[in-house]
Amino acid sequence: MAAALVGAVLAASTIQVDYYAVGPGPVEQVEPLLTVNGEVETFDATGDFVFLTVVLDEVTVLQYLDAAIDSKVDLQPRESIRPSGVSSGELQAANRRSMEESKQRAIFVALTRLGYEAQLSGEGALVTALVEDSPAVGKLLADDVIVRLNGEPVEMATDAVDAVSRLGPGDTVALEILRPSDTEGEEERLDASITLAEHPDEPERGFIGVYLDTVNSLARFPVDIEIDSRNIGGPSAGLMYALGIMNLLTEDDLTKGRLIAGTGTLDNEGRVGSIGGIRQKVFAAIDAGAEYVLVPAANARAAEDAAGGDIQVVAVETIDDALAFLAKLEPPAAVASG
Repeated sequence: MAAALVGAVLAASTIQVDYYAVGPGPVEQVEPLLTVNGEVETFDATGDFVFLTVVLDEVTVLQYLDAAIDSKVDLQPRESIRPSGVSSGELQAANRRSMEESKQRAIFVALTRLGYEAQLSGEGALVTALVEDSPAVGKLLADDVIVRLNGEPVEMATDAVDAVSRLGPGDTVALEILRPSDTEGEEERLDASITLAEHPDEPERGFIGVYLDTVNSLARFPVDIEIDSRNIGGPSAGLMYALGIMNLLTEDDLTKGRLIAGTGTLDNEGRVGSIGGIRQKVFAAIDAGAEYVLVPAANARAAEDAAGGDIQVVAVETIDDALAFLAKLEPPAAVASG
């Protein structure tokens, strides 16, 4: 009996199930990750902007059971995070590409908001993989390039991601795509209509079920800015990178001496897109001692539920909303001595 029990425990600790555990991840200060090269004046902040992350772990049976009773951890079907046919290495590579695009977006938005002439463009969103049983199956194929969505041009992968994130389940998107033809080097221009499903992470968000990459991204910036993303992947640090860059290049301290956490993608217009893992990111912000957490408006309800009054949630639709909030902040009251 004892041997059978030990065997069952060992099996539970080694047999993987088709789920990921999504938990709070490290909280990263933005300013130490930024380097401005050349003769450009920079300014020190008295507070900190931090961006938030999640940890994704494929789980065993035992880990699944542990995660199921942990209020700070969510379980997501493996297929919604890593589609069939996509290896862990390929997923990591895709997340790194998303992070690189996010960094470029952040630099572009920050510089243009500060009055610089900057250029950032691409030639469409390449479909690299499809999620099994998602709305995209039967409508799109790997190697399709999305060039318009609901009549709006799609230059970069995040254009499509952000546009879909602003829609809900049951909404329909009209896509214009370029598909490689049987004749080498030629493409067909096709239309596709797709009804969105519920997002696995947040049922109120729309979900199309594709992995995307940008075709021929081009960036020209008048200020040489480097961002060290420390092997962190995904696009959701865009908002906080942009605020950190603006703070570094602006004499007035946007932080007002406070610890301000945040998350959200950015598009070229400075619109803030929804992200996954919002509950875990709010938990991480609370644990870090942040006073405020900036979140995409589309994630605000879930963020408020997670906050439970332990941190002030600030919903923003654009980077200008974030800047308007920061402009109204007052420095912390001085502590009386003596």
